[in-house]
Amino acid sequence: MGARLTSTWDNPQQQVLRYAADLAALYEEVEHVRGNLHALRQRLFGIARAGLQLVACLSLEQVSDRLLSLVSELLGCEKAGVYTAQAGRLRLVSCSPPGAFRALAPLTSSRLSTIEPGSGIEAQWLVAGQDDLVRVIPMIGRQREIGLIACVGLEDGELTHAEQRALLDLLGSYGGITLENLNVDSRRHPEPRTPATPDTPDTFGDLLGDSPQTQPTLHALRRLEGLDATVLLEGETGTGKSLLAHTLHARGPRAAKPCVVVNCSAIPESLVESELFGHEAGAFTGATRLHRGKVEQAAGGTLFLDEVAELPLHSQAKLLTFLETKTFTRVGGERQLDVDVRIVAATNRSLQACVNEGTFRTDLYYRLNVFALELPPLRARGADVVRLAQRFAAEVAERYGLECPTLTPEVKARLQSYPWPGNIRELRNVLEKAIVLSEAGVIDPRLLPGAPGPEVPGLGEVDGAEPEVESVDTTVAEESFSDAKARIVERWERAYVTAILRSTGGNLTRAAERASMDKKYLRQKVRRLEIDLEGIRSTNAPS
Repeated sequence: MGARLTSTWDNPQQQVLRYAADLAALYEEVEHVRGNLHALRQRLFGIARAGLQLVACLSLEQVSDRLLSLVSELLGCEKAGVYTAQAGRLRLVSCSPPGAFRALAPLTSSRLSTIEPGSGIEAQWLVAGQDDLVRVIPMIGRQREIGLIACVGLEDGELTHAEQRALLDLLGSYGGITLENLNVDSRRHPEPRTPATPDTPDTFGDLLGDSPQTQPTLHALRRLEGLDATVLLEGETGTGKSLLAHTLHARGPRAAKPCVVVNCSAIPESLVESELFGHEAGAFTGATRLHRGKVEQAAGGTLFLDEVAELPLHSQAKLLTFLETKTFTRVGGERQLDVDVRIVAATNRSLQACVNEGTFRTDLYYRLNVFALELPPLRARGADVVRLAQRFAAEVAERYGLECPTLTPEVKARLQSYPWPGNIRELRNVLEKAIVLSEAGVIDPRLLPGAPGPEVPGLGEVDGAEPEVESVDTTVAEESFSDAKARIVERWERAYVTAILRSTGGNLTRAAERASMDKKYLRQKVRRLEIDLEGIRSTNAPS
């Protein structure tokens, strides 16, 4: 109490004055306590309102903007930024004022505070706010870190540093739980996706065709749309397997989550497991930090295993274990991780043939072969070639601002007669070149494959004579149309590949570039057609 009661009784008037002073001091102290209680109630109400405002947010951007506003209102912060953790990095969602924080600067300055011990968020992700002291508050959900709030210039007002920190921690918890709830809700109730172009009876996304060879595939795709099933896509290089895999993801229940692609043929054998399942820091020479693999990056979404037949046998075993248990451990790690993903696999080789050859595990084959779809080669799709050509021609003309070209009967006939070893990819590239080089809105047929000239040798140019015309004798008449066509196409392919290899001296890389083919696919053709590559090289070798 501000005043002290006196025991002096010799002056009653002075004693009354002292009592009055004591009562005034006591009243002032009571009012001060009341004011503090009122301020405390207002602060509690403000925090409660903050929680309600965050819960009402319906998107990541709304949550971020509201957090920035609350940090400014409740703590008088000069600058603030909100970051979310995505695939092992921090992404700046928003900051106030704009440009106050850089997107991804490493945390190297001693001025910056560090993440709380045990939070799991690596300090090297963080941003720097010029020369100011940055306070970092993790946003933690129920089970994991969602991101963080970074603050600069907190006011030294009524709150102590401990109270400021407690309030920031509370806002971080509100934000983390809200964002986690939004993620869970988006997985349970994904927004319906409206395709850019409505499907017709002979289309599925970008897959088009009304040929008898294409219709079974289209029918199966329509049955799979919206399902969370494992799909195996088989077909030659360039038939559209990758595009179809992304379409299946976009039309499935996991469309709101990532579709992560693993090109199994492009990963060195020694790094396959690390690329798929990640590794811990120090797991091997050069592993300086934790790396989250493709499986972990695809959590909740789709893992697309392209060219899955190229996986080494020892990696196939670990992949099989993951597919059966949905669990894995990073290379060099001990902690078992759970991840739920959908699997779509693709290969340009027959997995059944790989199983028979002993290069692919039987149990993994049966695990992937739940719904198997074979995409037919372009040469077997009849009039589909012309329809695809018309679509690609319109797309190319629009992209370059050119007149949409006309496909003359001669052009159509040439498109249908060419076997298209590179399939749809080759057709698209050929049309782009032809449309750009043609004049007056009409494609010059001489720019198409199969035209006379040095670019695309025909059968006659291989042997130095005119192409031999097949006679329809009794033997041919006994064959089915598909068998007869396959025999003639194989003969043409052997002549074409032989000519290309002779023109490059047996150099597979140059031959593949000239033919617009994948080098691996060309090597398979050489092996299947039993072409004497070494003989071609020795014939063209300098004497």
